[in-house]
Amino acid sequence: MLVEGDWCVVTPPPPTVDERLRAAEAEWLAETSPDFLSFEFFKLHPRKPMRRHNLITGGLAEITFGGGENPEGMSLDMLVSEVPGSGHALIERIKQIADKYDLSIEADVKPLKPTNWDPERRFIPVGRLLVPWYLKRGFEIIDDDRVFPRIRYRKRTRCAEGC
Repeated sequence: MLVEGDWCVVTPPPPTVDERLRAAEAEWLAETSPDFLSFEFFKLHPRKPMRRHNLITGGLAEITFGGGENPEGMSLDMLVSEVPGSGHALIERIKQIADKYDLSIEADVKPLKPTNWDPERRFIPVGRLLVPWYLKRGFEIIDDDRVFPRIRYRKRTRCAEGC
């Protein structure tokens, strides 16, 4: 029982999902710059707004924080690697942000070729062939019964691995 003059430590409540989403989005926006890419697929709206990472050369992404099919997490709407290796570096950075704020990442695996794609560089036009790339980076398939398979990344804890 507390009596007058006793000290008591009040622990603030943990951040809400919305607070974590806003903090993750602010961190993402602080380290990226707006850019546009053109895709052959988008005939009516050829210039697609994206975010170019300021430190990862050739890495661009479009991320939605909350809403859609992942209202309490991040939706990776598009990831573009203009330079070999930049896709890996960028997805690792996006995962770091998700882990920091305890958020999941979901995405539909959709291969879309930018109009300025280097013709010397291999392009895989089938989503199912890209799934193993994501699986190697900690994602799991959550819906394989679609035209574009849906994947999810969730930080693994020791308990999640078999407590």
